[in-house]
Amino acid sequence: LPCLPRAARSNAAALYSRSMERPLRARAQLRMEAGEGLDLGRKSPLFDEQLNLLYDSKCSVCRWEVDTLTSLGATGKIIFTDIESTSFDPSSAENGGVSYEAAMASMTAVTRDGEVLVGVPVFEALYRQGGVCWVFSRGR
Repeated sequence: LPCLPRAARSNAAALYSRSMERPLRARAQLRMEAGEGLDLGRKSPLFDEQLNLLYDSKCSVCRWEVDTLTSLGATGKIIFTDIESTSFDPSSAENGGVSYEAAMASMTAVTRDGEVLVGVPVFEALYRQGGVCWVFSRGR
């Protein structure tokens, strides 16, 4: 099954935003804070993969997501960055400038173009890269 067309996603997002208006405003604020000071108008991609998922390796649900996506063949399409690692650098452009606290607040990913995704859009992007976007679109 194909993913929802952009217009259908927009309609679904509008319905969702009306029911979740306050949390979405908070997420938008996190997204703005996360991308603060980054040059999103760059021409070259930050990395070869499509997404960089910032995840918490101490979270069993997060580990399950990473394991599932890996088993679906997302390796090479998604970078899995453990925010609990001592090598995690929140100031790195590849990490979207997202702080540890912001990444802990909600599921977060960075696109190869530097856009920071927060919350539900992360799952859609992840499952698209895993080749099973129909799972996500049916859940809407």
